[in-house]
Amino acid sequence: MNKKNYNYLFIVGTSLLVLVLPWFNYTVDRWRVLHSDYSHYYAGETPNKTFLKTKYLIEHPKQAKSILMGSSNGGYMDANLIAPNTYNMKYNFGLLAIHLQNVETMLKEGVKIENLWVGINDYIIWKSPKDYENSFDRSTYKSDFTEDIKTYLYYLFRKPNMKDLYLYQGKYRLLKSSIITDPQPHLEAKKRENEHLKDSKAWKKHMDKLAPTLLRYNDTTYRIDQAVSEIKELKKLCDTHHIKLKLFMYPVFYKAFLAYNQFKMEEFKKKLVKTMPFYDFYQLNDRAINGVNWQDSMHFSYSTGNFIIKSIQNGKYLVNSKNIEKDISENHNNLKNFIRSTNKKFFRINGNIDVSILDELYTFNNLPYTITKEGIQTKNDLNSTIFGNDIIVYLKDIQVSSKNILLHMEIESSVDTNCIFYYKEHADSNYDEAHTFRPQLKKGNNHISIIVPASIINNILRFDIRREKGTYKIKTFKLYK
Repeated sequence: MNKKNYNYLFIVGTSLLVLVLPWFNYTVDRWRVLHSDYSHYYAGETPNKTFLKTKYLIEHPKQAKSILMGSSNGGYMDANLIAPNTYNMKYNFGLLAIHLQNVETMLKEGVKIENLWVGINDYIIWKSPKDYENSFDRSTYKSDFTEDIKTYLYYLFRKPNMKDLYLYQGKYRLLKSSIITDPQPHLEAKKRENEHLKDSKAWKKHMDKLAPTLLRYNDTTYRIDQAVSEIKELKKLCDTHHIKLKLFMYPVFYKAFLAYNQFKMEEFKKKLVKTMPFYDFYQLNDRAINGVNWQDSMHFSYSTGNFIIKSIQNGKYLVNSKNIEKDISENHNNLKNFIRSTNKKFFRINGNIDVSILDELYTFNNLPYTITKEGIQTKNDLNSTIFGNDIIVYLKDIQVSSKNILLHMEIESSVDTNCIFYYKEHADSNYDEAHTFRPQLKKGNNHISIIVPASIINNILRFDIRREKGTYKIKTFKLYK
């Protein structure tokens, strides 16, 4: 093929692609944005609710008099209990920064809002709003010609995949729906709860087996000041436009609460009350622990959603600068009671726990232990280089009368690996692989906190660092009750 023909085919092919691709994406309109379709969505696909709901309320401002904003947890709240015809503006992974942007957009277009309830999740202090910029199911409507043209072009020229082809072929039905025009997600939530309550014991067992939903949480990067700044801006906006604002923190499933760094959450709460009071349902109480109160490990039940609304209306759970320390102290007591009373065996919680709320039993310096093989004892730590053998520590001659203890360690590792706890159900049993707990060690510094039944400590707990070649330093090894 000569160069002239190649150039000709390239130009023709490119032209066809430029014409066909936007036509195909517009025809399929997977997230219903390009058609501003408020009345349909594809089975098995979530429409872009934040975009469509914002645009819809601008076009139908009478429905924006009272609004409930929040994440998918808002779907478990009957917004009509707030005020008749309150519009439920929940969408998946709702962030305060996006709520703020949506309110700004509506007010700019002359929408009159009288009441605004905003629910916030713990992840607003670490999840970045930039995640929405390249998200087809969560990009925002800005009611700005230039910005919205960019958004539409982004949808029109995106690369399709096999699901788009299936949608085009009609393999997924386009369902008629009122989830944008008259969202009532609580009705489905109520049905699901009623189904679970037919056998509440079985549902509690099911929930107790679930792992927490942590959304790629890594306990390293936080945006606390930015989150507080966004709330401050939202409050200022509401004050300027005479909007009655109520801010509340959603409850969280207890396993997620225990996996998150509560020092950071307490820092956020203390800074938040300097901006405005809020209703705090983010607590380690029975509602967080009892599985009956949960739809899954991230979403609470319909009854819990209504409990939140009624509590706010009655002025309960309100936290301000005068009672914030009491609020935090109650959570400390709840955490202490959980550690001391839970029936869970080897339950790992966030390593940055405030151990000052507990009573110290033993530290590494006075803890009876035996070190075998390559372990080298120094005055303040155990520092070893491993070449093919384990470090094994036996916690001997310890008798604890309480139900549980908290084992708290700080270990520095030069490699990604695991450490292993071997335990015995009975004092005369042997150690075996069936009775182990294996927390992960990441390269670098590791804080590990584990709730352990006292009976296991009394039967001599064995602690091994794995055989991976590397350098390990046990900086802290303490027991608390």
